[in-house]
Amino acid sequence: MDEKSFERNCSVLRDLFSYAYNNLTHRKLRSYLTVLGIIVGIASIVVLISIAQGLDESIRAQLARFGSNYLVIIPGSLGGSSSIIPTSFKGVLYEKDAEAIRLIDGVEDVSAAIGIMGAAVEFKGVGITGSVRGVEQGYGRYISSKANFSSGSFFKEGDGGSVVIGHKVANDYFDKPVRAGETLLIEGRKFRVSGVIEKAGQGVDFDSSIFVSLDAARSMRGEGIEKGRVSMIFTLVNEGEDVAQVASRVEQKLLDRHHVSLEDKDFTIITATSVLEQISMITSLLSLFLGGIAAISLLVGGIGIANTMMTAVMERTREIGILKAIGACNSSVLQLFLLESCLIGLVGGVAGALVGLVISFALGAFGVPSKVSIELLAFVILFSLAVGGISGFLPARRAAKLQPLEALRYE
Repeated sequence: MDEKSFERNCSVLRDLFSYAYNNLTHRKLRSYLTVLGIIVGIASIVVLISIAQGLDESIRAQLARFGSNYLVIIPGSLGGSSSIIPTSFKGVLYEKDAEAIRLIDGVEDVSAAIGIMGAAVEFKGVGITGSVRGVEQGYGRYISSKANFSSGSFFKEGDGGSVVIGHKVANDYFDKPVRAGETLLIEGRKFRVSGVIEKAGQGVDFDSSIFVSLDAARSMRGEGIEKGRVSMIFTLVNEGEDVAQVASRVEQKLLDRHHVSLEDKDFTIITATSVLEQISMITSLLSLFLGGIAAISLLVGGIGIANTMMTAVMERTREIGILKAIGACNSSVLQLFLLESCLIGLVGGVAGALVGLVISFALGAFGVPSKVSIELLAFVILFSLAVGGISGFLPARRAAKLQPLEALRYE
């Protein structure tokens, strides 16, 4: 293409754009209402997907804060590799399993644990029902390395009369705040509060936790107390070690101890990586689901564009006839009406992206996790432009096929 042809094409494109813009502004109310439909659809997509992405980022940040160098072994086997929730609870863990894991290469520390659901907890005459976890010093050292204490510290080895509580337990569950040195009644037994953990935030169970020693928990009612059974084994991996390799060693050790095959294993090993993979899958599905719901609004906006353009073709039939009579070809008429529909989609997409961005920032200010990426904004604008083009294609094609004489005779 030579320079003159290029300049001529640019001039034609400018004329078409100017003509399309004038036509849209001439019918302001109809154009505004059509654009509004696109704005609602695009803003909905931006807000809903940004919430899903923000939730994913928030959970990842919380998990990253508490590290990835640990394993959690629980009774029960998985039905599939994509789930971290056991589908079979047939299986038992013992304290001796924890002792065996402690001797594996790459393991820094181990804590067997007992969970007691629905324990009666009382402070200064106010009672609640809470979840109490009996742990060993391995878990205590992990907590102390990841979280600060607003008062006190974790209890010492062999201290069966002390309890450590989370931020919510200390400040929200009772009429008065609980501080280190005060006394809690758990299942009718007195425990001195040795430490209160500072607020950890969303996605972390420290805030609502109540920790006592393993022996103290064993003296209460609860699952996994008799015959050396435990509810969970927490394993801390040495820094620099490959967590997956250590998990493989732990798995093989427990398979040998329980005399089961890999297909029939009666325990589950959860790592931070497996949790992140599961979260990514869930948030991806959530994004698709929410985006699909919002896309319905955009579909309605696309139908609005098609209706607007079809009406414009009918109203401007004589105008189309005049354009063709003075030399406009079919492709020029097609481009004109297609450009109008694309302009509606583009303007609606840009405005909708900005509205969605503002709403997402507002939600973030109120504590709702929300993340808007450049990629998301670019996608919704291009998507809106595509919706405009697709919605306007059939009306534009109909306009291009009109015969000049028939168009001129149209009333």
